[in-house]
Amino acid sequence: MNIIRRYRPLTLLLACWPVAVWSQTTGAGALPVERPTWKPGERWEYRVLDAWNNKETDRVTLTFERQEGERLLGARQTKAQPDPVATRADLDGNNCVPMLDNSQEVCARITVFPLKVGNQTEYSKFPFPNRQGHSQGRCTVAGAESVTVPAGQFDTLKIECKGYWNFTAGQPSSGTLLQTYWYAPSIGRAVRLYTESHTPQGQPNNKTMTELVSHS
Repeated sequence: MNIIRRYRPLTLLLACWPVAVWSQTTGAGALPVERPTWKPGERWEYRVLDAWNNKETDRVTLTFERQEGERLLGARQTKAQPDPVATRADLDGNNCVPMLDNSQEVCARITVFPLKVGNQTEYSKFPFPNRQGHSQGRCTVAGAESVTVPAGQFDTLKIECKGYWNFTAGQPSSGTLLQTYWYAPSIGRAVRLYTESHTPQGQPNNKTMTELVSHS
């Protein structure tokens, strides 16, 4: 049975809201990107591709609404679920959800400002969307890179995350999880996200590419 495709430990970072600009040109000499500000009503639309065949499987729209204390509130819509679903993020734009075994909130700490090459962060026990498991990882700001997506060409900081997925429903199992984010300070979000998970036997299984289509 294709275990990973049953729950896809997928895009745990499609809820980063930051709006920032480069304080210097990209590259080794770029200055750190400081914590950004947010504009209510800002919206980002993404296409989700099956990286095995480059076919589109979904569209995701994220909208930032407002800040309440230490949390950023927004909404997420998809083709399969067009009704808005509330989202929560920390002040660095990392998606936050309750842990599987209690009501304590855990945030996927991928971006921690100020962002600069060499920075490292980590997260653990971040629940899957279907609540049947969780993931953990260590992320590194690997360098600056220019990328082209449907929304255009962007100067980005490339963030690489390596970790594990853990399936907890039924018979427990686990495998490795690799994710790469291309964060564009000019629009305050990742413009591309590549996710690859592996089976408990180490074989590549689920591969997805998520790319920015529009920003308004």
